[in-house]
Amino acid sequence: MDKIWIHLQNRISQTYINGLEKFLDFAYTNKPLNSMIDCPCKQCCNRYLVKRDVAREHIIIKGFFCQITRFGLVMGNVMCMFMEMKTLKLEQNQL
Repeated sequence: MDKIWIHLQNRISQTYINGLEKFLDFAYTNKPLNSMIDCPCKQCCNRYLVKRDVAREHIIIKGFFCQITRFGLVMGNVMCMFMEMKTLKLEQNQL
């Protein structure tokens, strides 16, 4: 699957939307109607189960969690937690 769309800055471009729809089609292959997936947006980082329309909205608004393209699902979660800890430390240092 082509992943170039994930890195596009314009998340409302037709290329981004087409890539997102292909990703969601793939993610929901062989799943029952109204099933849920781990949301791969930058905020959820595969930690929360959501329906397709919510995942689509999150990815368009918040962006796709890019580390998942390099590390896969499990490592993506670990990387996300590391990034959150690093962000938290930076915020605490600014206080």
